[in-house]
Amino acid sequence: MTTKEKGRLAAARVSAIASDDSSKRQSYSLRNAINEKCRACIHDPAAPGTWREQVAQCSVPRCALWPVRPAPSGGPFADPPRDPATVTRQWLANPVGYVESGYPLTIADRIGGDA
Repeated sequence: MTTKEKGRLAAARVSAIASDDSSKRQSYSLRNAINEKCRACIHDPAAPGTWREQVAQCSVPRCALWPVRPAPSGGPFADPPRDPATVTRQWLANPVGYVESGYPLTIADRIGGDA
């Protein structure tokens, strides 16, 4: 992580703390600030998956937080790509909730017919 990126992360933390209401101020860590920023940016309660699964599938590698974005501890989204230089276009094009699990995705695939 470059010095410039570290500065941006520190600024995000300070901004998150400064905007917090003093009556409910919490002890904010850098990890909490990143989690909150990513969740506010991409989380859609109507979309499939938890907020961590949705954030792990973020398709904006230009974001300074992309390499350190939160991910779930288990499941198909537990190890998302972290290096913007190595992420594939195919991975970026997948819709949120898409998993290459090897399981059939449709009823027709499950029964082997044209349902």
